[in-house]
Amino acid sequence: MLGDKFRFRFTKSGTLRLVSHHDLMRCSERMLRRAAVPFKSTAGFHPTPRLVFALSLPLGVVGCDEVVELELTEPRDSDQLFSALNAQAPTGLVFTRVAPVPMKATARVRRVVYELPLPADRVADVEAAVAKLMAEPKVWVERLRPSPKRLNIRPYFRNVSVEKRPTPLAPLASCEGGPPWVPPATPSLKGRGSWCRMPLGEPRVLTRGWILTRFSTSICGSRRPVRPVRTSC
Repeated sequence: MLGDKFRFRFTKSGTLRLVSHHDLMRCSERMLRRAAVPFKSTAGFHPTPRLVFALSLPLGVVGCDEVVELELTEPRDSDQLFSALNAQAPTGLVFTRVAPVPMKATARVRRVVYELPLPADRVADVEAAVAKLMAEPKVWVERLRPSPKRLNIRPYFRNVSVEKRPTPLAPLASCEGGPPWVPPATPSLKGRGSWCRMPLGEPRVLTRGWILTRFSTSICGSRRPVRPVRTSC
């Protein structure tokens, strides 16, 4: 299908999760040039592709359902564009879907779901922390940048739960037979992945080998997706 603006869904995993969002944008520009994609550029002395990510992915977090929009200078076929970008994408970056969208359309995040494998000896503690979190009317955190501010993040958690089930990602957890999962969800762009460690009572969750995954991203104007069959992304 022809179009001059496209919305892509993609995954970012493996060692690529250790690449920052800024470096991912630079990598994406090189990928577009190698694929000979006629992308639009911003104005000014340092033009960059009109490539807009719906929600940047924090460093170290795996993304299984990320959203990015790309504007072109001339119409292109979506299937050809999809194949060309996947052929030039670095290891760990895989485009899974593409669709043309109106030029004035903008992907605004409505809901995201994070998941985190837990070691078996922390399950009881986390379940208690989750119950306490969901019972609290307010949960306060200190934001340091761009200026110090105290925020109530409780409204951003729609649901937090612990699920015990075997998954293909079990080797990532420090237990055998499949780890439990904690999927918090945030309803807006203001939600941060780092808040997902709040229910755990563990300030250094991501430095202990527990890999946080952003499992799904819903945008305004789209239906809430049916939870897909889990695969390692």
